[in-house]
Amino acid sequence: MNPRIQSKAPWTTIPEEFAFKVLSALEDEFPKQSKNGEFLVEGKIFDNEILMRIGYLEKGRIRQINFEASVDYDREKSNTLDTFYICIDALGVWMNEYFTQIEQDEDVDLPLEWRASDFKNQTVFFQFSTVNSRLELEADRLLGITSEALFNEDPIGDDAFDHAIIDPDLSADKNESTH
Repeated sequence: MNPRIQSKAPWTTIPEEFAFKVLSALEDEFPKQSKNGEFLVEGKIFDNEILMRIGYLEKGRIRQINFEASVDYDREKSNTLDTFYICIDALGVWMNEYFTQIEQDEDVDLPLEWRASDFKNQTVFFQFSTVNSRLELEADRLLGITSEALFNEDPIGDDAFDHAIIDPDLSADKNESTH
């Protein structure tokens, strides 16, 4: 789950109890979808942004449908729970429209990049993705990059060479062979 506002600041995940309550509400709101699949709830709290993802994984599928919301956030001025509730309400409306359109065989317009929308006097940014959260988590675990830390940091850059550990012996051999 990538933030809309690029930042190197640490972030924190939403509490598990909160995610569980959201899951329970989703199962009540979307009983047909709950019977045919499962919902997944993820969220990150940054200093300047609240990021929320509600995923839906239909039974027997690998492709997970993700509804993502981002709201500007200021730790000093904003109420964290209220900001999350705005994201949840907005995502619920968007998901309801999506599931209704799918049932009626209508075309669905899903933004693959952040798109701003006004919702309850707040600007909420929406995005759609198909990342399978469980597969990503398992891949991270296998690669040894999962974290149980209270605060997490995203990698500094996307280039693997930025994070490479250079073996001085190999580096010296390479430099000697080119001279």
